[in-house]
Amino acid sequence: MSQFTEAACWLALLQATDLPRRAAKEAIQKWCLQDARSMREFLHLSVGDVAEHLNLSPDILHRMLTKREEIPAWEKRLADLAQRDVQILLRQDVAYPDLLAERLDLMHQPFYLFYRGSIELLAEPGLLVLGASSPDGAGMAFAHSMGEGAASLNVHVVGGYDQGVERIAQEAALASGGASIIVLPLGIERFERAIASMARPLQEERLLVLSPFAPDAELSDLAAKARRSLAAALAGVCVILEPNVQPQERGGTQALQTGHVPTYVWRHGNEDLVQAWTATGAKLVDNLDQALAQVSAWVAPPEEADGAEPIPLDEAEAYGVEPIHFKDADDAIQRLSESGQVPDRLKRRLQDTDWTDEP
Repeated sequence: MSQFTEAACWLALLQATDLPRRAAKEAIQKWCLQDARSMREFLHLSVGDVAEHLNLSPDILHRMLTKREEIPAWEKRLADLAQRDVQILLRQDVAYPDLLAERLDLMHQPFYLFYRGSIELLAEPGLLVLGASSPDGAGMAFAHSMGEGAASLNVHVVGGYDQGVERIAQEAALASGGASIIVLPLGIERFERAIASMARPLQEERLLVLSPFAPDAELSDLAAKARRSLAAALAGVCVILEPNVQPQERGGTQALQTGHVPTYVWRHGNEDLVQAWTATGAKLVDNLDQALAQVSAWVAPPEEADGAEPIPLDEAEAYGVEPIHFKDADDAIQRLSESGQVPDRLKRRLQDTDWTDEP
C-alpha cells in the first residue's frame, strides 16, 4: 500500500464533481474522525455495508464507492507533489491546527491542506494584518513596521498575501528574519513561481504556504473568501490598517467579529469605516507603538497574582504525573509517532540530544 493511499481516498471523494461535498464530508466525519477507521477500508466495502453507518441515499453511496477507481491516480499525483516538497495534511492528522477545528463549523473546515514549508508554525496562532489594498504612504510604513515588529517579538504573520498592507506586513516579517503563514486562494501548484522566490525562508523553516484547494485550482471569489476565513481562524491577534470595506463586505472575518481574536484598528483613514470596525468590537490604536504593545501583551500576558506555579519536572511524580523515559532518539521518535506525525524540527532536536545525560 502506498504511503499516500489514505489521502488519495479522501481526495477521491472530496474532489468528486458528481458528489455533494457535504455528503463526502459527512462520510469522512463519521467513518474516519468519529469511528477512527480508514477511508481505504470504506471505499472497498459494499453499499449495504456502509449504509448501516451513514444516513445517505443508496445512489450517493454507490457513487462514493465507485471512487475507488480514482485512488491510483491520486496516489501518483501526491507522490509527484512530494517530489517537489509539497505535502498534504488531513483533518485527522495530529498536526492539523486545533484553531480551525474550534473556530470553523464542519462544513467550513478544510478536510485537507496542501502545504510547503514549516508545518510547525501551525502550532501557534499568528498576527493578522488587514486593511487597504492601496494604502497611503503612512499606511505602507505602518504595515512594514508591523511585520518587522512581529519578527522582533518572534510572532509569525499569518495572512492571505492580499495586495496591500497584508502582503507588505508578511514580506516585511520574512525580510526581517521573522516567519509567516501564507494561506492561498488557489491551488499550490499555481503559486510555484512565487514560492521559488521564497527559497531562503523556506530553507530556514520560517515560512509555511497553505492551500485548502486542489493543487491546480484556479483563483475565484469564493476561494478568496474561504482563505480569508482560514487566515482569520489561525490568528491570535489582528491589526486593521486603513480599512477600505465594511466588515460585512470583506467576508471571512467571523473569527474576528465573534470575539475569538482580539482586534485593533488604527485611527487613520476613512472615519466611517474605522467606526464600522469598532462597532464589531475592534479597539482603536493611535500609533504603531500602541499596536505593537497590544501584540506584545498578547504574546506575553501579565501573570495572574494567584496563578498556579509550574510543576518542576523532577517533582512530577509527586503530583501523580508519570514521566516518560526514552532509550534513544529512535525510541523517542517511534513512540511519539504512535500518536501522530512528529514534526521534522522535533525529530532533529531529539537526534541532537545527548542521551547519555538523559535519565
